[in-house]
Amino acid sequence: MHVRRGGCWPWRWFWRGSIARQRQRLAEWIGRPCGPLDKLRRVHRYNAEGLPGLVNRSYAGPARRLSEANLCELAALVEKGPDPEKDGVVRWRQADLRRVIEERFGVTMHERTVGKQLKALGFVRLSVRPQHPKSDPETQEAFKKTSPTRSKASYPRPPATSPSRSGFRTKPASASKAR
Repeated sequence: MHVRRGGCWPWRWFWRGSIARQRQRLAEWIGRPCGPLDKLRRVHRYNAEGLPGLVNRSYAGPARRLSEANLCELAALVEKGPDPEKDGVVRWRQADLRRVIEERFGVTMHERTVGKQLKALGFVRLSVRPQHPKSDPETQEAFKKTSPTRSKASYPRPPATSPSRSGFRTKPASASKAR
């Protein structure tokens, strides 16, 4: 018996067999075949439906948690913005919207899912440029420089010189290849 690095080979086959049994049990539990069982399912579909039964069927995915009416109401709520007295926030965050969705629609979502819903509705995350609360716009305008802009005509351009008159000797390109 040959022992490979990383353990004895009979244990590997035992482990692989247990994985296969677990996959088969899982396939029976969820009602979807895995691996070889899927091939058998295709044979049955071919026998029942002919060639159209061999076409891959698309999986629609999980059902939407919010209906179209709920999504429209959520979009209007985000567009309107929060009411500081009623909602207790000055801008919507995903955590705040998660709480509002749970209260209004009775649907529990993760914050990331709320962000995906907002992106699907066409909202993007924008952040405004921060401004100090004690800043004064009039003082900032007065502080800006009021010097005139320079015109290009007031400064003469130096005459253009060709590269051969730069003061250095130039050698032809073929001279370096001759060596």
